[in-house]
Amino acid sequence: MDQERGTVQRVEDGFAWIKPEASFACDNCNMCRRQDGVIRMANQVNAQVGDTVFFTIDLEALNKSFVLSLGGALVLAVIGLLGGYYLAGLVGLPKEMFSLLGGALMIGLAFLLLRRKKNTADTLPVIVQVVKEES
Repeated sequence: MDQERGTVQRVEDGFAWIKPEASFACDNCNMCRRQDGVIRMANQVNAQVGDTVFFTIDLEALNKSFVLSLGGALVLAVIGLLGGYYLAGLVGLPKEMFSLLGGALMIGLAFLLLRRKKNTADTLPVIVQVVKEES
């Protein structure tokens, strides 16, 4: 994990919002572009507003979480489609309509589960050091 540099914009409840400095890693990440230029991070070093800090982003954990989230949503959607089709056949209702309804319900469930899981501790960037400015 490479360390990146940024400035603390806001601090609240053990988290800090950091505005990263542009670097070569920005081409591979785009995290701050999706979040108005700041990234929420675990503030384990008690950084304060205005501090310059070094932080790390565990891209492997972030990518793994992304793949598992999308895979889980896909599995739930398929279960919903097949479950709706099967249950509609049991009660003599239109299979296609209930298959779509089951799929839509399970996609909705996946969306709710993903909203709860968003930014868990293992996928958040972490501040590792406050930079001491020389005066």
